[in-house]
Amino acid sequence: MLIAIFVVSGCSDGKSRADENIDADFDDYDLEFVEEESYECQPGETRFIECETDSEKFQKEKCENGYWKTLGECLKCGGMFPNEFDERCWSDRSEDEMTFYNARFYCDKIGGIMPDIDLLRTLIKNCPKTETDGECLVFKSCSSKSKCWNENCLSCETAMDGSHSVLGQTGIGWSATVDFDNMYYAWSISFFGGRIESYYTHEKHYVWCVRSSL
Repeated sequence: MLIAIFVVSGCSDGKSRADENIDADFDDYDLEFVEEESYECQPGETRFIECETDSEKFQKEKCENGYWKTLGECLKCGGMFPNEFDERCWSDRSEDEMTFYNARFYCDKIGGIMPDIDLLRTLIKNCPKTETDGECLVFKSCSSKSKCWNENCLSCETAMDGSHSVLGQTGIGWSATVDFDNMYYAWSISFFGGRIESYYTHEKHYVWCVRSSL
């Protein structure tokens, strides 16, 4: 009896010829992996960093083409207090409105103080009657609404473009000066029109904090 034996040859490593052909095809290509470029910042962003030549000053930087670029000389004001005016550093308007007491806490938390009504009045412009030397008689030394507030404390022409503030910002901002007639009220300024008014301390308004630039 004749027995036919068929021997099927294979690869010693368990791969078929088809697998070997695929591997050979891959060997014909040089695979190049390109690392995606990462950027430091987003276009238009700004920041303040410590000045390299004077640790008590700030250096302003702006994002250009994904990288930080130095702008100008080192400044006395920066960080949370980027606005210099009359030898003081002012914060921008707070992002949120808050009660009088939370506003005081907020200013303390970022390293400043809530300005009294005299300081806050220095930020008013284009409204002579409520500016620092104006005919409105509300000051830190005269905080009684019944005795110090008069019609000259009313708004000038309303403007929504920040033209009544030296900082170019709008909103009603708390001062640290309490109404002498009622300790539950405190003086505020509307930078929509320069109006000086007493508000209940549990109402919510913005705040501009301040510190000395000296």
